[in-house]
Amino acid sequence: MNPRGDVGGPITVGICEDDLEFVEILQSHVFTPENGFEVVFTHGSAFEFIESIPIGVVMTKDSARNFMPDLLVIDVMPPGTHGTSYSKPDGVTAMAHVRQVGLTSPILVISSLADSIIEELLRDANLEDASFIRKSATLTPRKILEAARKAVGHG
Repeated sequence: MNPRGDVGGPITVGICEDDLEFVEILQSHVFTPENGFEVVFTHGSAFEFIESIPIGVVMTKDSARNFMPDLLVIDVMPPGTHGTSYSKPDGVTAMAHVRQVGLTSPILVISSLADSIIEELLRDANLEDASFIRKSATLTPRKILEAARKAVGHG
């Protein structure tokens, strides 16, 4: 059963990630039908995701799954900020927006930022409920899969 209560249904996933090669890895090795997942959207930035959320539209259960997947995977390091100072990466802004509009999907942050920075950003944005895993040379599809299942309560 997925978090929406669909017996036998896949866990739906939305991905907000600017690294297209990493998105390909997520889609082909992690969030696959064989692993019990279905990717319902990918966006190259969190702001693209924010812009895709319909405002004031009544959605059916089927159409809502495209905007409120069972799991939202977000990179908090936006394009153009690598190695520079930042005030609030766009992924954090998007996560806060998701909560402000009432979307309750679990969030999994996958970022190359240090754990302490991620924790501080999530705390400052009142997003302590988000899970995170660090992008590193030792990050494997299996570790991402375990973190994703744990984030949705299946692990």
